[in-house]
Amino acid sequence: MSGDRAFPVLLGMAVRRYAVQAADQARAVGSCGHPGARFCSALEPTAGTWCVACGAAVVGDLLVSPWCCLCDDFARPGLTAARAESLEVLLRACDRCLTRDDDQEVPER
Repeated sequence: MSGDRAFPVLLGMAVRRYAVQAADQARAVGSCGHPGARFCSALEPTAGTWCVACGAAVVGDLLVSPWCCLCDDFARPGLTAARAESLEVLLRACDRCLTRDDDQEVPER
């Protein structure tokens, strides 16, 4: 377990914009109804916002997807959490896209 570490990364503007779009879509869908519903997935924003107990399937889908949400490259291991107002947007991104500031290739949600 000594290799399992969390470390902060300054997210680029492309990832931030993508996270805000996903958060807006998730808010429009609704929540699981529990008080701790503050998470959403950039892979599946149509699942709405959910709490830790209700999001097991959505997090599982994120973890088994090997692809970056912004390009066709392999994502870095683990999940990245981007905050969009009061929501934590969970996503998978490659090293290049995670810190990229331009949004020329960012897909629209």
